[in-house]
Amino acid sequence: MFKLAKTTACIAVGIFSFSSVFAADDFYEEIPMVTGVSNFPQKISLAPSAVSIITKEMIRAAGVVNVHDIFRMVPGFDAFNYSGSFGGVSYGNYPSNYPNNLEIKLDGLSIYEVFLNTTNWNSLGIDVEDIEYIEVVRGANAAVDGANSFTGSINIVTTSPLEKTHDVIRARVGSHSEQDVTLQLNGFNATTAYEVTLKNRQHDGFADFEGQPVNDALDSQSARIRAIFAPTLQDSFDLQFGYADSDIGMTAGGKEDTADETERYTMVSSYVSATWRRERGTSQYQFRLYRTENSVEYFNYLGPFSQVVGLPPQVFYDDFPYADFDVVLDTRDQSSHRLDAEFRHYFTPHENAKLSWGLGARHDQATSYLFFTSDEPVTEHTARAFLNTEWSWQGLTANFGSSYETTNIDGHALSLRFSANYPVGEHTTLRFARNNVERGPSLMQANEFRTLGYEGYVFDISRLSAEDISNESSR
Repeated sequence: MFKLAKTTACIAVGIFSFSSVFAADDFYEEIPMVTGVSNFPQKISLAPSAVSIITKEMIRAAGVVNVHDIFRMVPGFDAFNYSGSFGGVSYGNYPSNYPNNLEIKLDGLSIYEVFLNTTNWNSLGIDVEDIEYIEVVRGANAAVDGANSFTGSINIVTTSPLEKTHDVIRARVGSHSEQDVTLQLNGFNATTAYEVTLKNRQHDGFADFEGQPVNDALDSQSARIRAIFAPTLQDSFDLQFGYADSDIGMTAGGKEDTADETERYTMVSSYVSATWRRERGTSQYQFRLYRTENSVEYFNYLGPFSQVVGLPPQVFYDDFPYADFDVVLDTRDQSSHRLDAEFRHYFTPHENAKLSWGLGARHDQATSYLFFTSDEPVTEHTARAFLNTEWSWQGLTANFGSSYETTNIDGHALSLRFSANYPVGEHTTLRFARNNVERGPSLMQANEFRTLGYEGYVFDISRLSAEDISNESSR
């Protein structure tokens, strides 16, 4: 819709090292093992789905500034800006502000916003310099990551505090009043390592479009704390906390939105996560508990009701319900939160076999009078189970994955995946794969009841979820 030209200068103080000469193999060398496809380590050539690995060396070579721009390097992915302060990533469909079929995780933690089914990249509290690598599963990964991974999944892995020994200050300035300052404080002792990151970013967004100012400036502050505690050689605890307050400008997400339809939104998000891991021989146990909260504030005066519906003011009386009145879109009551618990177990029952399984439960809740025409919260309860196996015999590797989810909204969803991989050369592998994926409607899709009304009187229905809404399926 718009084009953004930006000149940027960056100053960094900290622990960074660069080789004087790079070859192509330094950036595109094959990563031998991946973990995000089946919940256990496996060779990338033997994974049941197509996987792209983006290393920190590739990110440095690309010279990107925004995290979501990194995915321009992944085949089939779209990275875009709907405004100067709001970016997006999509795969396999038309680019959308609110993609509801691509799971996005930060260090294994889902950062999907419950209400809008999207990710506010400004809320992550990280810079591209903090990323160790990214695993991108291209294609449905519901057998591991659940319904949101209907077309693919992304896991952004940041550098562990165990590997950081210096405090860092990064500052970047550029055109359009770009100001980006990050402060990182690190510390460690015999059993604990921690990192505290404070970040502030501001810029003016896109330049005027055809003489029309674009109200899409960004003003974002965030804080992120991560601590790793290892009381024994077998046990470790990973504790994370994040908070972000972003004042951004963006459109409602329509294909025909124009510059003058860009409005101001305030998004506040936070998360807290605790993960316990135990390594015992060839087995790994993991239990994760996390909570996320999000709120969106948006205020837009549309004008008198007569103007909105296209009627002359003279048809209205002075007294309600026939009086003319002001129409305002106000989302200051809009909020959501998620509470999620999950247990995973990985082990090798045989030298040629691997197996992982897990159980999880989730509670989602959202409140919005604008979208539900009610002050009552809308809730969704989800329970899930998953199983993934790998078996090798005389060069042939077979993978099987399955997941089952049940919710109080749409009943249940069963997803299955099978693949067989066989190497036919040093750098060539033949893969046969079949997916049967199901996903239920999101909390918003199943409960939306958006109306135009005033003090209990409903004059028009803008959007209404279908009563017979059912699961989506893909093969």
